[in-house]
Amino acid sequence: MHTAPLRELTTATGPFASIYFDSSHDTEDAAKQLELRWRALRDQLAADGAPESLLSLLDDAVASGPPAVGRSGRAIIANADGVQVDRVLAEPPPRSVVRYSPLPYLLPLARHSAQPVSHVVALVDSTGANLRAVDRNGETLATPTVRGEDHPVHKARAGGEAHRSMQKHAEETVKHNITDVAHEVDQLVSRVGARTLVIAGEVQARRALRDALSPRSRDMAHELDSNPDTGRLDEHTDLAALDDEVNETLAQQRNAQLRDLVERFHAEFERDGGLAVQGLDQAIPVLRTANAATVLISDPQVADRLIWAGTDPAQVALHESDELGTGEPSKQRADEAIPMAAIAVNAELVCEPDELALTDGIGVLLRHP
Repeated sequence: MHTAPLRELTTATGPFASIYFDSSHDTEDAAKQLELRWRALRDQLAADGAPESLLSLLDDAVASGPPAVGRSGRAIIANADGVQVDRVLAEPPPRSVVRYSPLPYLLPLARHSAQPVSHVVALVDSTGANLRAVDRNGETLATPTVRGEDHPVHKARAGGEAHRSMQKHAEETVKHNITDVAHEVDQLVSRVGARTLVIAGEVQARRALRDALSPRSRDMAHELDSNPDTGRLDEHTDLAALDDEVNETLAQQRNAQLRDLVERFHAEFERDGGLAVQGLDQAIPVLRTANAATVLISDPQVADRLIWAGTDPAQVALHESDELGTGEPSKQRADEAIPMAAIAVNAELVCEPDELALTDGIGVLLRHP
């Protein structure tokens, strides 16, 4: 999980209510079920000491959330100042999670959020393309339309010199249009640091575009076999018809990235002087010195551990005697303090894949030796 969008949490004041629940709307009584789930969560928060003012704030947040379509989940983190995090989860958590504590509880967010993949989508035909560029935080940065010449773009079918000339002219027009599209796509790929390029549309236009792309863009390109019936492409054409297939492609990319991360951690940990450590005694000093690039953490293994935390969220320690800067250190749950430290040092946060079996349920990929 990219932690930069959560940076404001490091200056927010606790205590926090952290709730994760099923917000699916896939049955006739979905609204009633959501009401019952929230009532149970509310009662638990009240029993844990959450004040009525905070509960009322959450009442409004739950009720005013975006309407869910099908199966989905919701994550809300709030304090006395308001809602700090409100996100729709791609899948509902297997069970509701509720916590009222000095620090926000972020591990379920890392586990159940669909990690954004920076990408570009191109819906292309012989006259141009509609494009969408999304950055690593899931923000759509650009939706340009590239329009070239639309006449002539179809080859003449009859014989004769005139028809051959018309056919050549049509081919040149299409080639020019596709070249313009490729130039814009290459720029968008660089702008958002894309990991994936999804190409859809007419078969011949897709293939021509792929050939016209820079090597970098071509290597990350994935063609969709479908050609959505959007009619003639123009600035009003909606790319939403591609969303299901695009999301499936991005899910495959996320899985590939996770596999790459596991392989990288293994390789670095096994290498002499490698950029990987594991275990609380090794990981916590790395966080404290801001040398953590990616934190991998297992919720069950870390859950009941207590560590020391300073007033600066990055300052964490196993022992009270460790130097934690100014302010009075306090004992905090490791499953809350470590994710907050990761946010403070701008490290990625990943719930540990089962196959890693890390010591103490935590590992860190380092920025430098």
